[in-house]
Amino acid sequence: DVSSEVIFQLFCSQPSELPNANAIYLRYNMTINRYIPDFVPQQWVIDMYADNDIRKQVYFGQKLIQMQGIDYPNVYCVTKYQGNPLLFTAAVSNYMNKPKVFRVAEMYLISAEAKAHNSATESAALDDLNSLRVKRGLSSISVTGAVLMDSIKLERTRELFAEGFRLDDLKRWNEGFSRKDPQDVNFVMTGTDYASKVVTAGDNKFQWGIPTNDMTTNPNLAGQQNPGW
Repeated sequence: DVSSEVIFQLFCSQPSELPNANAIYLRYNMTINRYIPDFVPQQWVIDMYADNDIRKQVYFGQKLIQMQGIDYPNVYCVTKYQGNPLLFTAAVSNYMNKPKVFRVAEMYLISAEAKAHNSATESAALDDLNSLRVKRGLSSISVTGAVLMDSIKLERTRELFAEGFRLDDLKRWNEGFSRKDPQDVNFVMTGTDYASKVVTAGDNKFQWGIPTNDMTTNPNLAGQQNPGW
């Protein structure tokens, strides 16, 4: 919660002005001395980060986790939200951090993506991209055209991982996704709607459904639910 790269961060304080908890990635259980996360990253996510990328050591950590009573050692978990000790309400983390609304890195990525759509500003797009890469411990690259855009997309995925941008990014890029290999197939749900799920570009689930309460109270929305909901 202390960073020179944060443009706008919401105020929080203990005990009465606390943010929402974000325990889904770790959730330490003192009784069993294990982590019981709801979500762990797939192997391709870990593989996105080079060893010299400083984000790899900040965003991920190997933990002893337990799933349905079975222990799994050295599983990479998301450690991006370990919690600010100033906001703790007990001896262990409540996984609360001050929400960051705007970060400098996102602005560089927005700028790079916008400029990459015009051949006249590709060089400036590359400069923005490399500025961020170097700041994260990576070397500069020299690419153009579709490769440049793909590089910006990859950097955006790396930088903003687990911050809630992915769904909108895929929608904006008109891309779908397919789930890839897990770190350990033994602790994931298998099947077409789980480990092997595929969602095509333009799928109607990229558009949120209109809340039932809104449909009920606003007569102008009667029968106008979004497709697929």
